Amino acid sequence: MDYFCIPEVYNQPVIGVVTTRKTHKGYPLPLGKESHIYQEMILNARKRGLFIYYFYPDGVHWDTKRIQGHMWMNGSWIRKEFVFPDIVYNRIVHRDYERRKTVVECLGGFEKCPDVNLFNSRFLEKWEVYEALKDHPEAAKVLPATALFSRDSLTDFAHSFEEFFIKPRRSSVGKGIIKVISTAGGHFYYAFSSRQTPSWKRVNRIDSLYARILKSAGMSEEGIIIQEGIRLAQYKKRIFDLRTLVQKDHEGKWAYMGSGIRVAGVRRFVTHIPNGGMRAETGNVISHVFDQSLSLENVEQSLREMVSWLPDELEKRTGLSLGVLSMDIGIDQEGQIKLIEVNSKPAKFDETDIRARHLSTLNDYFEFVYQNANLKKG
Repeated sequence: MDYFCIPEVYNQPVIGVVTTRKTHKGYPLPLGKESHIYQEMILNARKRGLFIYYFYPDGVHWDTKRIQGHMWMNGSWIRKEFVFPDIVYNRIVHRDYERRKTVVECLGGFEKCPDVNLFNSRFLEKWEVYEALKDHPEAAKVLPATALFSRDSLTDFAHSFEEFFIKPRRSSVGKGIIKVISTAGGHFYYAFSSRQTPSWKRVNRIDSLYARILKSAGMSEEGIIIQEGIRLAQYKKRIFDLRTLVQKDHEGKWAYMGSGIRVAGVRRFVTHIPNGGMRAETGNVISHVFDQSLSLENVEQSLREMVSWLPDELEKRTGLSLGVLSMDIGIDQEGQIKLIEVNSKPAKFDETDIRARHLSTLNDYFEFVYQNANLKKG
């Protein structure tokens, strides 16, 4: 296979984006929506003189320091061998893929490689995020009460909150979430997030609820957290939240990129689009729900204040190198923002303005990382 280089990008960063394929067969080129997203990233970077290619973990040849990958060139995808990149951006978007042996070995190898900067090296998990943030002075304002799942914590939450959630520690897009409603009469109703309208079931004892949750979740206590339910504001009788993008800028500092509203389906308690949610215009929703009591500017100011401490604290406490994060943010009925979830592998934002800022700032960060690494070498 030919070795590929572009003379005009010498002394400019080379970025390798690691992904995984849906099949074990061959080394397929990107198709469909995936192809469009990759093209967009490559073409935007090329305007800045940055060189990006995509590759799979088993395409790395550690002995020769060459990587079999693919890039968009002259209107089509080409497959070539590339030099080792200066920067590796982990865009493996499925948790089960990231646990595969070839992926673990690949990411571990780049973490040990002194001439390669790897960021967003793995998925975050919910308990890890809570543990990292809970002791910060600002955390009490935004974090819902959270605990590892057990019979005792279930009893405490049932006595303390009218509504709470059971969540897998390692999951995304609303998968496996159980909502529990505790009634004054001592009964409990619970339902699962799913593609269908939730079907509520009733139990009369905490022991029964505990057993049902463990059986339904299909995992041990250690794999589950329990979290306070937020009394979310509603838009046309549907809950909503803000999917917020933050990332590092040209100075390596965290910056707010924007937020897109996701409105839950009728009688749903998660807002993810695969579970019946829909997109809506952020300013319209805020003004409709809160009238004059809360503006989009107020919300975004609160989010910027959160960005001023939260991502740095998360990096410091986890020891991870992160560059791009999305946060699911709820607004309660009093207009206060609450942190629902943090994701180190955000899906594509469909809001055009946010997407444009994302790509531009990502290129800024690539340049910052490259220049900073060269300064250290010098």
